Amino acid sequence: MRIVGISNRRMFKLLLLFTCVLPLGVSEVYVAQPFRVIDLHSPGAVDAKVFDRIQSVSQVGPRWAALISTSGASVLVYGDIKSEHRISLDGQYDSVKIDADKSIQLSDAFSRKSETHVEVLNSDGTVRQSFWVPGRAAPLQTGSRVKWDTPRGVLSVGDLRSRLMSSALEPKMERMPRHEATYVFGLPNGRAEVLVFSERVEIYDENNALINSFPLPLNEAFSKIGLPSRPPDLAIGRSRMIWATASTAGDICVGLSETPMSGPLYVAIVDSTTGLLSRVTELELPVRAGRVGTHNEAGRIVPMLAAFGDLILIADPEMGVIALYTEVSGR
Repeated sequence: MRIVGISNRRMFKLLLLFTCVLPLGVSEVYVAQPFRVIDLHSPGAVDAKVFDRIQSVSQVGPRWAALISTSGASVLVYGDIKSEHRISLDGQYDSVKIDADKSIQLSDAFSRKSETHVEVLNSDGTVRQSFWVPGRAAPLQTGSRVKWDTPRGVLSVGDLRSRLMSSALEPKMERMPRHEATYVFGLPNGRAEVLVFSERVEIYDENNALINSFPLPLNEAFSKIGLPSRPPDLAIGRSRMIWATASTAGDICVGLSETPMSGPLYVAIVDSTTGLLSRVTELELPVRAGRVGTHNEAGRIVPMLAAFGDLILIADPEMGVIALYTEVSGR
C-alpha cells in the first residue's frame, strides 16, 4: 500500500480524531489477540543508527518484513513467526514487499529525480538483482506475488527493465489527477485505488484500464460493531479510515478511525469483486509506555501501517513496534 496526496503526519492527526463511544455489544465480529509483538528499535536493534520510523511493511505466508528509515540509511528487518533478521541497506528505500518465491523486493524512488532503484534480495538477504529504471515504479502485493505499478501498467520485476527502457516507443496511459488523498495497492489481477473522503474504490487491470468501481460499505461496518460514526469531511480533514490495503486473498481491508484510541482496532473486510462487507475484524492493540497520554491512558500503540497475508501485521511507525495476529472465528 502507498498513499497519494496525504502525508504520514497528516494521517496521524486524522487518527487522533477518535471519539468516546459506548462499549461494543454486538456479535458477527472476528476477534484476534497478538501472538507476537516485536520492538524493532530496542537498543542495538538497528546497528546503532538513529531510529526514525517504520517506512513500509509486508506479510506473505509465515514471513514478514519491515523497512526502517534511519538517519544514515534504511534497515530491513524480516523474519517469520519465530525468528527475525536485520540488514543495513546501502541507501534510503521507501517500500518493501515479499514475494511467494521468498524474495524481498525494495524500491528507492527518491535518490534520483526521474528514476527508481529496484533491489531484489534472496530469502537470506543476499542481493539477487539491483538496477535502475526510468520513471516512477512502486512494488505492489498482488496476491502472494509482487508486481510493480508503472505508467506502462502492472509489471513483474522481470519485465520492468525491458518494458520501461523501451517506453519511448510505446503510448503512455495517463492517469487522472486526484483531488483527494488516495490509497493505492495491489490485487491479484491488478491494482486498486481507494479515495479516502469519497470512500470509493476503483479497480484497474494490469493495463491500467478501469474494470470496477463501488462505494465502501463503511456505514454497515460501523453498524456491525455498534459504534456511531460521522460522515467524512474533506474541509476539516476528517475521514473514517486510518489506511486501506488488500489481503493476499484479494479482499480490501480498511482500518476504521472514529473509534476509541484505547482500542481495539476495527478492520472492515470488503469483497473486491462485489463490494460487499464480508466481516469486521477486531484486533486487540499492544501497549507501550511511550503512547500513554490524555486520550490514550492505556498506552495502546497507534496502528498506522498494516499488511494482511496468512497472518495480520500491524505497526506503529513512530514507536517501532509491530504485532502479528491470526484471525479467529466470530463471537
